[in-house]
Amino acid sequence: MGVKDKVGSTVKIKQSTTFDIKELYKNLKKWVKERGYKISEPNYAEKPSADGAKNTFFFWSCAKKADDYTKQVIEITFIADTKDVAVEKDEDVQTMQEGNVEISLNAFITKDIEDEWAIRKKSAVRRFIRELYDKFANKGKYDVFEGKLEKDREAIAHDLKTYLRMRRFD
Repeated sequence: MGVKDKVGSTVKIKQSTTFDIKELYKNLKKWVKERGYKISEPNYAEKPSADGAKNTFFFWSCAKKADDYTKQVIEITFIADTKDVAVEKDEDVQTMQEGNVEISLNAFITKDIEDEWAIRKKSAVRRFIRELYDKFANKGKYDVFEGKLEKDREAIAHDLKTYLRMRRFD
């Protein structure tokens, strides 16, 4: 297993609004794919509650190979507590969701994705040598990868914030 290094701090978006959750999901998927990431969705859950509300949760791990040794990863956690409401849009009544949305974006650089430094024997010495190699020989390369990853995470966060502001129906 490779080594994950966190890049920057977690970006959190919290908002209470009326929006179309299906459209948001579709657009988020489009924004991530436009930046070259492949999406893995290990968790998705929708749980209705007794009062008519619905809790929606999903977790995405979005990965893009930077080179043969390194992967850029953005993890997206989406939590929404909403209820369905009827909204008039363009002289048509549509069902939207009203409630709280919380989206977290974490960024990671995964090094040694093939675990080449520990194939024969998982020794502490080999791992230490790899860390020295990464720290000194590849520092400039990782700085570039981290900069691009931070820009991608910030761009996705900006797209989300803009979407939630512009697509309001309250």
